[in-house]
Amino acid sequence: MYQLTNKYGILLCLIFLQFIFTSNSYSQTYHGNEMLVNGDFELPLSVGWFGVDDYEKSKEVDSNSTGKNSLRIQTSTGIAAVITQQNSFFPITIGDQYILSGRLKASNMSSSLNIHLIPAGNSVTASDNRVEIKKPGEVDGDVQGQADQWIYFEKVFTIDHQYIENGNDGDAVLSQLHINSASGNGEFDIYLDDFSLKQYDITPKVNAGNDVATQAGNVVRLSGNMNTDAPFEFTWTAPDGIQLSNTNQLSTSFTVPEDTPLETEYTFTLTATDMLTSVSDQVDVIIIPDVIASAGEDQTVESDSVVTLDASKSLPLNSTFTWFTPLEIQLDDYTAVQPTFVAPEVESDTTFIITLTSNYKGVTSNDTVEVTVQPKPPLLAIAHAGSRQIVNAGDTVMLDASLSELHKEGYLKWNAPVDIILSDPSHMQPTFVAPQVPTTTNYSIGLQVFYEDQIVTDHVIITIHPVEVEVEIPTSLDQIDKIIRKCYPNPTNQYVYIESIDQSLLSIYSLTGEKYKEMKLTEGKHQIDLSDLRNGVYIFKFNSDRSAGQVKVIKK
Repeated sequence: MYQLTNKYGILLCLIFLQFIFTSNSYSQTYHGNEMLVNGDFELPLSVGWFGVDDYEKSKEVDSNSTGKNSLRIQTSTGIAAVITQQNSFFPITIGDQYILSGRLKASNMSSSLNIHLIPAGNSVTASDNRVEIKKPGEVDGDVQGQADQWIYFEKVFTIDHQYIENGNDGDAVLSQLHINSASGNGEFDIYLDDFSLKQYDITPKVNAGNDVATQAGNVVRLSGNMNTDAPFEFTWTAPDGIQLSNTNQLSTSFTVPEDTPLETEYTFTLTATDMLTSVSDQVDVIIIPDVIASAGEDQTVESDSVVTLDASKSLPLNSTFTWFTPLEIQLDDYTAVQPTFVAPEVESDTTFIITLTSNYKGVTSNDTVEVTVQPKPPLLAIAHAGSRQIVNAGDTVMLDASLSELHKEGYLKWNAPVDIILSDPSHMQPTFVAPQVPTTTNYSIGLQVFYEDQIVTDHVIITIHPVEVEVEIPTSLDQIDKIIRKCYPNPTNQYVYIESIDQSLLSIYSLTGEKYKEMKLTEGKHQIDLSDLRNGVYIFKFNSDRSAGQVKVIKK
């Protein structure tokens, strides 16, 4: 009878417990992970806190405390500010709820103690985001202190839009705690412990981590996390053939089998369970080839030259490429396999280091290439006066300096003998008419090219042959003595004087028969100016009503 009663008693007890858990399955409240650093004051006080230099750690703790130390604040000048250290600021999201809790023991407390939740760096203002602990004997406030007794406090805040200027739901605001006394002065001897700030009333979520791409034979570490520090049990589930290092912790690892084919994808499941809740998440591990970035061979180039980078030897080639360059270098495409750029101007040899990052399914590899840019050599002017020419008197001759190098802002100048009149001495291809010459004559025509501080020269030889004309050239004045008495000096270098006996028409011809001048002469002495004629032999032909004749005159 006893055994039967005991059996049914146990059964009824289990049914009753199941009823309790089932009926309260929606009443469990979960909080987020701890946001404060060293809120239990177990670490050195400077860790996580600022303004604690004048205070000390104490072994005075509540029997329910989570640690062995507390913060003792003993002062006669009030508590100005105990605040969160800058490197321990935490994010607060507008629209969410947070729970602030802690313990306090007051041996001496001359005024209220305020614990503010404020945006980092802001001044303390009166707001709902604070806990006000009244000194023993005072009422109101959030909590009333008890003389020489530990008290536990907690308060839930809803962060509204007024938390910051122009705040909106979902905005994350870097924040801090600020502890101070309500009065600027006064004596305090208090202990603080187990300070905690967590997101309030959240839905538990487990995260199995980011997907992983790796190679066969590698060790893969899977790292999960959870948005609450509530006591959950964890279970990893692996595909067939995969042996995990453990299955009941947030982090685990395994070795990819060496014979795993490329692009094989493994799916792992992380499950978090407590008595009321079970949540899961998955992470994928894909097997890929080795990712090797190759930025190409080092190069030495000249300023202003076009440079081509080359990632074509990277593996696999269908990776995503990103090039990173110094400021002086601008690529035409920072994601191309073979981008180009124009080498910058440099004053001396300069080496630029360019980095290539290759990404394939989240796995990256880096490589660098060095491009040494050398300054351009100074531009050299080149004078090229063209090839030697052999022409006849009277021919039109073209000089040619087109093979010269003038460069931008350079210029040239031809220098010809006085017998040769160039169409334009500054032109690349000037022309002239070959002058009459008594015998075959070589003329040297010089060329100068000017660029910056450089002057370079060249010359060309023009050989001119005389041309015979079928004109009768008298050897004396006897045949025209009825027209002129004298023609002198002959040869001449500028002027010829003619003493005319009769009126006549004077025509001056070259040996090729080209007429240069024509004028009427009257009886008397005349001065004929030949300064505008080239050196050579000319025929002076005289015609009058009674006679005709001609004289050869040489200008030199």
